[in-house]
Amino acid sequence: MKKIIALIVLFCMIFALCACGGGGGTPEDTFNRRDDTTAAQNVSETDDNGGAHGVVVTNLTFQALLMYAETGNKEYFDPHVLNDAEKAQLKASVEAEGGQCDFGADGTIIITGSGTTRLEIHPDGSVEGTDDEGKPFGFSKVTDWPTSEFGKAVPQADLQIKMQTEDDEMLMIMFENATLDQVKAYAKKLEEAGYTIDKQELDVESMYQFSGKNANDIVVSLTYMAGEGGNDASIALNVEKYKEWSGDETDYQTEPLTETDLPSQFAFLLPNGKKDFKVYQNAGYITIEKATGTLSEAKNFASLCEQNGYRYVTGQEYKNEDGTDSYFAVYLNDSYEIHISLNILESKFFVDLLDAANPGEVTTPAGEDDWPTAGAAAKLPKPTFGDGNYTVRDYGDQTSISVDGASASDFYTYVKALQNKGFTIDQELDDEDDVKLYSAYDKDNYAAFVQYAMGVFVIGITNQPEED
Repeated sequence: MKKIIALIVLFCMIFALCACGGGGGTPEDTFNRRDDTTAAQNVSETDDNGGAHGVVVTNLTFQALLMYAETGNKEYFDPHVLNDAEKAQLKASVEAEGGQCDFGADGTIIITGSGTTRLEIHPDGSVEGTDDEGKPFGFSKVTDWPTSEFGKAVPQADLQIKMQTEDDEMLMIMFENATLDQVKAYAKKLEEAGYTIDKQELDVESMYQFSGKNANDIVVSLTYMAGEGGNDASIALNVEKYKEWSGDETDYQTEPLTETDLPSQFAFLLPNGKKDFKVYQNAGYITIEKATGTLSEAKNFASLCEQNGYRYVTGQEYKNEDGTDSYFAVYLNDSYEIHISLNILESKFFVDLLDAANPGEVTTPAGEDDWPTAGAAAKLPKPTFGDGNYTVRDYGDQTSISVDGASASDFYTYVKALQNKGFTIDQELDDEDDVKLYSAYDKDNYAAFVQYAMGVFVIGITNQPEED
């Protein structure tokens, strides 16, 4: 997955500042809903310095500034030089959350929290700061095309720049007021500029994505996501240096796994002991792993599952481009799940053992059709594909549904079904070789997603509307 450099780390700062002390309110007291326009800072009259003519904005809050810093959306805060009344209001809001608020000579808003956390919003709308680990984040409102190495690596777009952010790993430019045809025209310029290696182009209703690599190993990704009603499209260009995943698990985890013994309920999987296998304690589940494995070993684990009362849920077997084998299968009983995964091309073989006996979980027996019709899950459209068997799990904050018999070709069918149900706000789409993921909110602030990965088709929704 591509790294969105500046906006994700902001959440670290949110939590660090809120944990400094003070506050004391409930989430309902301290966070605005995403569709709550009372957070807007609409100042109709300004003086020559950008300050308001005595206008006191009634919701100039710390949370509104955080939302602006995350999204760049002026509905949360319209950057300008604050007058004395606005400064006092914002200062009180920040101090109530345990932070400190100061103002620069040019009107820059400076908010600091514990440790290295710092947020600055300049009068021109640019944002910069550091999170609690000292990592920088932010974006620039400069609308000139960047002259950095990443900026020079791609042709200049005839599109209006909304904001841009860059670090040593990636340049991201957000555009605005552009049509889908204009975005496609820029994609054509990228292709003509040499971004044709591993080229991928996705064009479905309300979504368009172009990606490719050039001979210098620079990767681009241009995405267009239409907003609700076709308005307020989200348009982004990412430019980054290609990095090939080494297959080393340390690429994704910073702490080594803890080796452990195989729990007794899974002892049937290693009847002759660990031998060449290792058993690790993961976050919430156990993994049996081997540096290399064979297709016969993977199928032997599958046979052991069936012999010990586990029901086959889904799986796939295929050849990689080099002719090596890949295999994936999921087995389930009343209390546990077993995921078997083999990819000889990446020299990975592991078996994940999960405790499926979560409170509220409902496992639909084979042959029964039990699509949920109550609660938030009732908002989800029932699939028109698959074999009619579902595994429904209520995790408290969200409900997920595995669809047996579904395939990758069903993914965009269900994306369209979600959109028809109103899940079109803040759409996000990832379509990689082995993972497809779409997520979006509806007008009531419920978040839904559909994912297809390694032969498993899962649909989910939050059980309550999100407040922030």
